[in-house]
Amino acid sequence: MPEQPDDLARSSPSDLPSSSEEYKDALLIDIESRLANAKNSDEAVFWLRVRSELIQQNVSLVQQRQEIIQQNEIVKNGEQRRNEIAKDGQQKRYIEKFKLFRRTGISVSALILGTVAISSGAIWPGLVILGVAFYEVAPDYVKARFPGKSKEEETDEDKEDG
Repeated sequence: MPEQPDDLARSSPSDLPSSSEEYKDALLIDIESRLANAKNSDEAVFWLRVRSELIQQNVSLVQQRQEIIQQNEIVKNGEQRRNEIAKDGQQKRYIEKFKLFRRTGISVSALILGTVAISSGAIWPGLVILGVAFYEVAPDYVKARFPGKSKEEETDEDKEDG
């Protein structure tokens, strides 16, 4: 009758190697020596099956490790992409803030300058300057109050008519 696998587990903890790779190698060497010293064919078949199962488990563990490494790389690449998207979003917000401050600054300064020009007697130049002040504000107001066709829709209709 072949020896039971419990014989392998009966060794004392001090006899066991420290790392799992060393333990697997020592276990494989022990199984191979028992396979070589088998007394009959049943025992040899048993140890051959144990050896093949251990090798299959090692191969599956290596494959699992490789899959985990690939998943970690995918996650790292995803984090890098998210960081790039966040930086792009921050840049867009900065540009939008800059445009807002620019438009507001031009409008307020043109409004003040136009009012001063009108009050000092230069009516026509003052009205032109006030027009510049309202030019920066008016497009958004007009778009909000009078939604109509966009420029893209108008060009599409012109292409169809022409």
